[in-house]
Amino acid sequence: MRLKAICFSLLIFTMSFAQKPYFQQEAHYKMDVTLNVPAKTYSGHERLTYINHSPDTLTYVWLHLYPNAYRDNNTPFARQQMEQRISRFYFSDSDARGYLKLTALRLNGKQLSYSLKNDAIDEAKIDLPFPLLPGDTLTLEIDFEGKFPRVFSRMGTWDGYYFAATQWYPKMVVYDRQGWHPDSYLDLGEFYGEYGTFDVKITLPELFVIDATGMLKDDVAEEAFMRQLADTTRYFLNLDKADRKQFIKNWKHDRERQLDLSKTKTVHFYAENVHDFACFAGLHYLVLRKIHNRGVLTNVLVHPESAYNWRYVPDYVKKTVSFYGKMVGPYQYPKASVVQGQLRAGGGMEYPMITIISIPHSDWENFLEMVVMHEVGHNWFMGMLGSDERASTFLDEGVNSFVELKYLEHYYGKYNLTNFKKLFFGLDILRDLGDWQLLQMAYGTKVSERTDLPLNLRAEEYNRSNYGVINYQKGALMLLALEEYLTPRVFWKGMREYFARWNGKHPTVNDFFHTMEEVSGKELDWFVEGWYHSTRYCDFVIKSVKKKREGDSLKIEVWVKNKGTMKDMPAPVWVVSASGDTLQKWWNGNPEQPLVFKTKDKPLEIEVNPRHSIFEMNYLNNQAGLPPVEIHFFPQIPSFETYEVIILPYYWYESFVDNHRLGGMIWGGNPILKQWFWTGKAYYATKTKRPGYRLTLTNRFHLPLSNYTDVKAEWFDVDGMRKKGLYFSNYFQRRDKDYPKKYLNFALEEVDLYRDDYYESSMFQKARYGLITMEGKYLIATMLKSLSAMFRLQKGMQLAGSKTNYLKLEIEGSWWARMSKNSWLRLEGYFANIWGTNYPRQESIFAGGEIDPRHQKFVFSRRGSLAPNRHYTLEQGMKMYGYGDPDNRYFLGKSGAALSLTVKPWKYLPVMYGSGAALGQKSMGLKRNQLFAEAGLKFNVASIEMILPLYISDPAPGEKHLAFRFLFNYSFRLSFGF
Repeated sequence: MRLKAICFSLLIFTMSFAQKPYFQQEAHYKMDVTLNVPAKTYSGHERLTYINHSPDTLTYVWLHLYPNAYRDNNTPFARQQMEQRISRFYFSDSDARGYLKLTALRLNGKQLSYSLKNDAIDEAKIDLPFPLLPGDTLTLEIDFEGKFPRVFSRMGTWDGYYFAATQWYPKMVVYDRQGWHPDSYLDLGEFYGEYGTFDVKITLPELFVIDATGMLKDDVAEEAFMRQLADTTRYFLNLDKADRKQFIKNWKHDRERQLDLSKTKTVHFYAENVHDFACFAGLHYLVLRKIHNRGVLTNVLVHPESAYNWRYVPDYVKKTVSFYGKMVGPYQYPKASVVQGQLRAGGGMEYPMITIISIPHSDWENFLEMVVMHEVGHNWFMGMLGSDERASTFLDEGVNSFVELKYLEHYYGKYNLTNFKKLFFGLDILRDLGDWQLLQMAYGTKVSERTDLPLNLRAEEYNRSNYGVINYQKGALMLLALEEYLTPRVFWKGMREYFARWNGKHPTVNDFFHTMEEVSGKELDWFVEGWYHSTRYCDFVIKSVKKKREGDSLKIEVWVKNKGTMKDMPAPVWVVSASGDTLQKWWNGNPEQPLVFKTKDKPLEIEVNPRHSIFEMNYLNNQAGLPPVEIHFFPQIPSFETYEVIILPYYWYESFVDNHRLGGMIWGGNPILKQWFWTGKAYYATKTKRPGYRLTLTNRFHLPLSNYTDVKAEWFDVDGMRKKGLYFSNYFQRRDKDYPKKYLNFALEEVDLYRDDYYESSMFQKARYGLITMEGKYLIATMLKSLSAMFRLQKGMQLAGSKTNYLKLEIEGSWWARMSKNSWLRLEGYFANIWGTNYPRQESIFAGGEIDPRHQKFVFSRRGSLAPNRHYTLEQGMKMYGYGDPDNRYFLGKSGAALSLTVKPWKYLPVMYGSGAALGQKSMGLKRNQLFAEAGLKFNVASIEMILPLYISDPAPGEKHLAFRFLFNYSFRLSFGF
């Protein structure tokens, strides 16, 4: 009985802890800070008043010292940068780094000590000299010094005159029902703060322009200064283009000439009911200013060069405040400002009442407005709804991205991000891009590759390629599906209720969905499980339709099936009749139960998920009958809603045989998802009077062992070669890691090179043969090192009329290491051997490297100076670039090995390389007397790599050891199969 009583007591205690009532702490800041521009430092005093509203007695508190993230290479921020293979911070010098020091920490006049987390020097734990009881108040007096880093993430300084003070002061860590949250600063991963007041005075040079969280307090001089700048900016906007250019030059020169660092001003900002404080200052800023929407002030601090293109930004803010105010809840702050600045953590970053934007603007796109409204919108989802962004990035970014989608569709329709007519001189040749298409493309690609993740992870658990796609794109698409299911009226009623309940508080994901359940009266556990906690998805199809005339009515039975993995997701189905009537019912997820419609007219359209509000990878099978088809005569951004056929003219000049090739190209389907994607090319050669063609068909399958398998069939007759091929490409990758990447590929090919005058005779010969190939690749990369390995096993077989019979093995490896910011080295190895005597010349091992014997890669020509290994290299195989002369005794062989070292020794020196190799004429016949070498330089210009093999140890007859030779490689990655 005693044991049972103890267990029962423990159970009651555990349940009471789990059901601890909601409470919220307060943190009030009073700061006086001075900016030192030349030293890029700041110093100040902070009075931090903390009120314990929890039912717990606290014996210690935590402070965020976020700028210490930039102190050395061992912080969580630095480690995350390394994991993401971003080296800017790692190789930065000490002058570029930042820190935050507590020079004094006092409580009731007594000095306190603090300790830093073992693995995170940006989190400080302060043991209190006495317990902080429920309802008690604690006041800390803090003196601190900080240094602005170069902009590696959010906080920083640039161009000597600009400062972004974000996550910059000693900040109280949140204590809530889950306990303390001493989460370190990260680039991928945002923040969580206690609400309170900020009373901040900042001393800086008097010519500097500054704006911050909060309003100016009793500062007539600074208010007049800002109005004067706004007047100057209006004058600037009315100038013509030439005068604006001259104004910018004069303005920047005059500001720098007039700057006197000894003349300072103290600007006073005050904000209530916010959980963070950010400020931005710079010398050259112009100011766009507007008061709108119930007196909300907008200051736009903009670089003079961008001021004209940013002239509508105040209007973007006004539209945002109005739209969010109507859809979500009223804006409670007196200001919504925007600052142009540098940022490495995305195109914009939000803070209460102020945001920083770093993207440019062009007349043909709305991306600037999208980013401005998104960041201003965070005043709701982050500012007024202060969720833990580290625990659930969706709750601010996903929800805000959904409202962003609705904003853009409300003001600009479906295709709301671009106006390509302006880009193409008024020609309507390229379909515009909308926010929905962007969401679909990003998330659809991840689902297609099976590299997506659920929404329920903490921010630091996402890899870089998934962080944005899952939390922003999938989060928005999830809410789009929820809006469809609940109906817009109920959904937005729930959103407004969620805002009303949790404004100024710390809501969780459970709070959000609980509010939606209460408002809608629907249980949503199944929805949360499918969309939030899993990687399941939908793929609805109209399985079958039966029609039967019953008197004056036509009875239509519609069977629906969900081929995806989220089987319990219902979906709307509509029937559009010939008279224009639209009937809609909801399918409950049961594929055996048809939906029954009755109409007087025959149906013109029957479709499941007709508004495409529930995410699917493919919407083309949602209709009864054939999907809608569009034909275009200009390449388009891939569509997920219609089956697109692209038709283009084709021209190429082949100088040796065909001369002009005139024809056309065509492809159909979505090249991203590769669902029955096909391509075709046909041409007529003007000199030989012969046609040529190439056809491919690709489909992606999702099999148990790999992320996906792409199966491709190919037929062509090009350059005197006919080929049929069937290719199986298997891709393997963990969902939560960008590396390693693994590939296992198989190929069956039938090749007939029936005409050899298109080719270099030293490399190719007429041949007809079959091939079976197995190829494996392994890639792994970190910030400082990478490793790749490849093997290829190829069996050549005879076909009718040929004697081909050989086995070829190739093994390649590459190891790369960065030694410093501007220096690196790469070690590469290659081995190949051919067993058997009957093999085509083009399948030999060439010292100069691969020659693409079966038309699998892009080359400019198969003959002449632009043929592979002449002045063009495919950068594969042995890669002894100086041995492309057929008169060289090391031109080709049956057995070969090569080792190469490539080094970038210093920023101002070219890339240098040296290679040694052996090439034998017999299988496994490498001997010491068959060694040869070369050395040279490499240069990269955009996508072109220039290679200069200046020295070769064994030149061809008439050649010199030391001579000017060059080859180039052109990296063209986009390929649809032509």
